[in-house]
Amino acid sequence: MLKNKHIIVLSTHPLEGRGLQSFLCDEYHPEKVVVHATPQTINDTENSRCDLFFVSADLFVLFYDYFLLRKNKVIIFGTTLWNDSQSVMLPFLNITTNEDSLKAQIDELLSNTFHHENSDGLTSRELEVLTLVAQGLLNKEIADSLNISLHTVISHRKNIAAKLGIKTVAGFTMYAAMNGLITVNG
Repeated sequence: MLKNKHIIVLSTHPLEGRGLQSFLCDEYHPEKVVVHATPQTINDTENSRCDLFFVSADLFVLFYDYFLLRKNKVIIFGTTLWNDSQSVMLPFLNITTNEDSLKAQIDELLSNTFHHENSDGLTSRELEVLTLVAQGLLNKEIADSLNISLHTVISHRKNIAAKLGIKTVAGFTMYAAMNGLITVNG
């Protein structure tokens, strides 16, 4: 299920990150698994090619906005489930278990992750553009932020509007808030 997949493991604990990397390589044989201590060390090429992020619970909390943008590709791991992961309904992997149980958990999480991706048909790039529009960025600012052309941003916005049947920034914002892409402070 992970063959030909690029995976990034994020953990502030080197042994934990390397252990998960080794386990994934031995059991699933993905094309590539790299370990990073923070999202800030991931280069643009790795980020764009990444099919799945395994993120330690502490890093998920610290870089919530970064991972929420990529929520369809995130599996959180740790020793306990906490309220934040429940509120955004992201998959959680309990790593304090034996190897067989760990493999069973990962198998179940992977089948859910790869079969239940965005039901509205938006690509990960369209989700990024939608999120930035909902945050109030202008087309030029979005283009600069994502290192794409202004024309590409406009094309993405047209595709999003066609797929969702939403034409306004207010509609995009409502959709993003209702789907956990942005948080609305009350």
